[in-house]
Amino acid sequence: NIEEFSDKNEKLYDVVISSEVIEHVNNQELFLKESIKLLKPGGSIFITTPNKTLLCWLAGIVVSEYIINVIPRGTHDWNNFIPPHEVQRILRNNGCKTKLIHGIVYNPITKQWSWSSSTALCY
Repeated sequence: NIEEFSDKNEKLYDVVISSEVIEHVNNQELFLKESIKLLKPGGSIFITTPNKTLLCWLAGIVVSEYIINVIPRGTHDWNNFIPPHEVQRILRNNGCKTKLIHGIVYNPITKQWSWSSSTALCY
């Protein structure tokens, strides 16, 4: 589990990347706290996740999982979606500064992710 891993690897990494993970974690505060413990002083954490918006619920769960079936049904739990300000609060409470928040969008035709000025779907 994350606690055992972070205890054994505290302050070992320059960068921690959590890409499309936190929305599958029940205790997000603990997950982020333990992820931060892995960082060397001055290290960076990068997080990508769906936003907790109506648009994301519609596109990310209803359409993706139940209409066009590009993601297996039940993959996402709306209760685990987290808005950017909540992630910022948790990071701030654990001694981190947010430097940048970008939206990200996935193009299913090109199968590529790209930056976006909107965080309505993912960030």
